[in-house]
Amino acid sequence: MTLNFTAIDFETANGSRASACALGMVKVRNGEIVERGHWFLRPTDGGGFWPNNVRIHGITEAMVATAPTWSQVHAEIAAFIGDDAIMAHNAGFDLDVFRKTSETAGIASQPFRYGCSVKMAQALLPLENHKLPTVHAALGFGTFAHHDGLADAEACANITISLAQREGMAHIDAVLKSWGSTAPAGVAGVPAAAGMARPGAAAGSRGQRFAPRPSLDLTEPVAAISAKMGGHMVSFTGDFSVERPVLQQLVLEHGGALNNHAPTRATTLLVVGDWDAQMLRPGAVVSRSVQKAQDLRAKGQSLEIIGEASFWQLVDADPEAAVAAAAAAALLPSAHEPLSLADTPPALPKRRDVKGMGGVLAGMGPADLAAATFKSEHYGVFRVAGTAFKSPVLGVRMLGHRSIENNAKPERDIHSLALLQGEDAAFVTVLTAHTQDNEFMDVLLGSVRHGDLVTAVFDALGGPFVVQGVAVYAPVADMFMLGSMILARHGRPGTKLSWLQSVIPRAEHALAVPEQITAWDFYESSAD
Repeated sequence: MTLNFTAIDFETANGSRASACALGMVKVRNGEIVERGHWFLRPTDGGGFWPNNVRIHGITEAMVATAPTWSQVHAEIAAFIGDDAIMAHNAGFDLDVFRKTSETAGIASQPFRYGCSVKMAQALLPLENHKLPTVHAALGFGTFAHHDGLADAEACANITISLAQREGMAHIDAVLKSWGSTAPAGVAGVPAAAGMARPGAAAGSRGQRFAPRPSLDLTEPVAAISAKMGGHMVSFTGDFSVERPVLQQLVLEHGGALNNHAPTRATTLLVVGDWDAQMLRPGAVVSRSVQKAQDLRAKGQSLEIIGEASFWQLVDADPEAAVAAAAAAALLPSAHEPLSLADTPPALPKRRDVKGMGGVLAGMGPADLAAATFKSEHYGVFRVAGTAFKSPVLGVRMLGHRSIENNAKPERDIHSLALLQGEDAAFVTVLTAHTQDNEFMDVLLGSVRHGDLVTAVFDALGGPFVVQGVAVYAPVADMFMLGSMILARHGRPGTKLSWLQSVIPRAEHALAVPEQITAWDFYESSAD
């Protein structure tokens, strides 16, 4: 057997692929691991260490303060690889990090033959996902320290050896021919889809037992991603470190399309906030959107499920810069003329009247105060009041994190909608002007029980907004929800919670869907 190669794995300090902060490598000879190497690296890209990256791999700026730079160890790393082919789990990412880190250091790109163990696993293993831990476990290997560069490189080597031996591939070139490149290529990443499937392999053939799903390559340079995203429909679910419109704006900038609801047959990418690989384990309790995506994948749909960290790598963007750009865009004037406060808003009937609410939507100015009642299958009835602004990303009217407009019509889960004027508007302005007081919120959160009526203020891109509803406890994630917002997680206030007004036992107050919402409904309920 001449199954000889070097498996590699990079960790990066931030969203730039020139920010390598650790590298693990494993050398394989005749199908056996014979040598290991690990380097901490001091990045020189100037982007610092992002909290998300540190949370993933645990490497801090202080840990690499005295580590060598890439230019100082490049010769040693190149000598370790020698003439070997490179294998990596998501080869495009690691090879692109190699290239961009080298370019930043003023070092010419080094050509490699390479293979991708992700593509290999996708072709040969019918799994729910093909993440490194999932594939490693499916092949009978034990657990390992995921996101440690050396441990990940060794896991990649184990996967490559196991699958190659199972498929009767005695030479690494047989692997590269199917899932990589046998000709030396620059380290710019996996080139166009030529390496995604074995050339000429028939369905059901030995080398490709299961047809791989065509998928978005999360490891290509931004220019290549932008070209591909033109055919992709993206959904978001969960709680993110930034406002969701910021992420949605990036999708549109890269030529993608947005699905503002749960995944459908048109969805090709689902981005999950608070990502945990355990979500994809068989039997795991997951959100409705994740479950819907898994069901669609099981039916053969090409749909990738990734976390926020992978999304930032996908678009190669700086979260702070993206937030600033989205905030600036949100200040653009609305296409509608402001509605005078002297005007009387349309009267709302006792039951949902889409036409009536459509009139309210059409009359909204760029920064009108509004209130709406939403009726949710999972979170019951809840009320939202605050500044209704037109999202520059979706082109729809938002009230806090809720969309109140869909294709110029009222959103499907709105029960009532009204503009706030006079004393009502003044009251909401005062209520949302509170600053965060963690100590006070901790005291109130300690008394919250499932079913209690709660009033709280949350932060959003368009400004603070008030939410009132029944607190729902989700035991799987150990968190309280208030409407669609996270009130508390693991006993701590949600990241966007800025003020907690009151907690009223559910047994004493029934929350019915009112005919029309005004700010005084919030005041009266919380003052009882």
